[in-house]
Order: sequence, then C-alpha cells, then structure tokens
Amino acid sequence: MEAFNARIAKGEKAADLVSAEVVEGNGVKTFRFIKAIPTGEMCMTCHGDAVDPGLKLKILALYPDDQATGFKQGDMRGLFTLKKIIEAGAR
Repeated sequence: MEAFNARIAKGEKAADLVSAEVVEGNGVKTFRFIKAIPTGEMCMTCHGDAVDPGLKLKILALYPDDQATGFKQGDMRGLFTLKKIIEAGAR
C-alpha cells in the first residue's frame, strides 16, 4: 500500500494502480498480483464525508472502532491481492 500511496501522491489515480511480479523466496517462485480498490459512488454512502446522521449512528453501534470514514470518490480504499506458486524448488 505504501508504494501505491506514493504513486497516488505523484498524481496517479487509484483505479489505475496495478502491480504484477514474480518473487522468489525459500526456493519457491510466486506470481504476485496487486490492484488498488478505489472508492466508488456507492461506497460514499457509508465511507464518505456526508454520511446520513441516522446511518452514521447505526454504523457506530455496529462498528464502534470503525475508522473507514472520510473517503472521497476515487480514493484508494484497499487492495486486491493474488498469489500463485508457479515453481517450487527441489527439497
């Protein structure tokens, strides 16, 4: 997320952020794919700046420690990640 946040700070849009790479560790090659999840219009209902007061009270009752608020449409809300082992070394 830090790398994506740095790219956003340079002007890239969260919706355009994708990373794919092959990494190797302990003799295992793994394909790793990461894509940013941008906030959409529907997300703003619960996670935006102008949440209906009644809904806000319900969210606070159900999720008292919730910090997923104050987002703007297009902000990065999270990441989709995929890992797939593509080659395991001899052991």
